Amino acid sequence: MSVMPRAERAWQATPQSVRGARAFVQQSLEDWGADDLVWAATTLVSELATNAVLHARSDFTVDIELAGPQLTVRVADNSSSIPVRRHYDDNAATGRGLVLLESIASEWGTVGIPGGKVIWCTVASTGTNGSHLLASVTSDDVMAQFADADIAGDWGTDAGNAAPRAIAA
Repeated sequence: MSVMPRAERAWQATPQSVRGARAFVQQSLEDWGADDLVWAATTLVSELATNAVLHARSDFTVDIELAGPQLTVRVADNSSSIPVRRHYDDNAATGRGLVLLESIASEWGTVGIPGGKVIWCTVASTGTNGSHLLASVTSDDVMAQFADADIAGDWGTDAGNAAPRAIAA
């Protein structure tokens, strides 16, 4: 019976912690020989950790677990507010987190825990380092993905807006 690699670390609610969380995930995956998951995992953890700091205003814990070709990323914070869709102007500097999460993760959801929540997502091995996703993409291509205000998302406190795509039981 093989043990699934797992790593966890707690962070303070500072912008510098987001960079540290990315480095932690990158180093863990490289140590496990899962280099092809680094790009997706560090992008996802960066988004989730940033939202813990900016929106939950909370210390956070990053927990990653590799099960074969699938990586589960979990970020726990001390806020019970779940991520919800918001509508922002096309020129807004925020509001694209859910779109980013949904475009990279295979699935994702939230789980309420005592004193907060866990946002989890999964990504599967691609056999490449993930950079192929951006190789031929221009900034205009990226912004075009966010031009429709109906798809702009943000982490907020209004549970009356659209719920996450997948919710864990």
